[in-house]
Amino acid sequence: MIDKRFLAYSYSCAFREFSVFLKKQKEKFFECGPVIDLGSGTGVHANLFNVTYVAVDSSFSLLKSGTTGKKEFFVAADITRLPFKDNAFSSFVCRSVLEHLKNPDAAIREAHRVCQKGGIIEVPERDKVPFLYDPVNFFRRNKNMQLAKFGIGAYGHINVLKSNQWRELFEGTGFNVGDFRPIGRRVIAQIEMLLVNIVFAGKEYEELPHGHTSVKLWKLASFFHRLADMFPLQSKGHVTCAYLLKKR
Repeated sequence: MIDKRFLAYSYSCAFREFSVFLKKQKEKFFECGPVIDLGSGTGVHANLFNVTYVAVDSSFSLLKSGTTGKKEFFVAADITRLPFKDNAFSSFVCRSVLEHLKNPDAAIREAHRVCQKGGIIEVPERDKVPFLYDPVNFFRRNKNMQLAKFGIGAYGHINVLKSNQWRELFEGTGFNVGDFRPIGRRVIAQIEMLLVNIVFAGKEYEELPHGHTSVKLWKLASFFHRLADMFPLQSKGHVTCAYLLKKR
């Protein structure tokens, strides 16, 4: 099976921005106990933590291809019904996952149940689609029109909410929302993702490339990363990071 979340965002500069955001929150969340990665794919976030890391994904094949070290564990499970006790983890990370779920609130309720503190999330926002990234849905975003299978509406995204809807969901499941911050704002990064969107326009989940093609795309991505560093012009970001603290 192909990791849609990986293809949707990891070819852009957004992953680097997410990593920077996460590292700034490390002392608050990730230094004193085990971390659970909800919808982890192959466990690409493992090297961002110095504590025990538990990757959870519904795809056994993705987990199987992850690298297991002394502090990494991989569990095949439904993140809306986690097989763990209450408060089993210190915190969680959930990146580019909730928009793929029919019931994202169920996953967040489970995160609240199994974590003591809270965690870090990343979600796309329907009302903040930049023209450069997704000109097709740029004009559809606020007209209550169904998103086209392009850009923010592609890659298996079935539940892309507006900013206030995400906030209501998180607060309604027992979290206080802090530092709701847009990422993916660099113009060069958005042009990069526009090219990826054009190449994969109309593709279904199972049709997206992997293997050698992914390696080629990673090489292309590194070129755009260098360009983005050279020309750090920014526009409006459509992806938001936030930290969620459990309400007491």
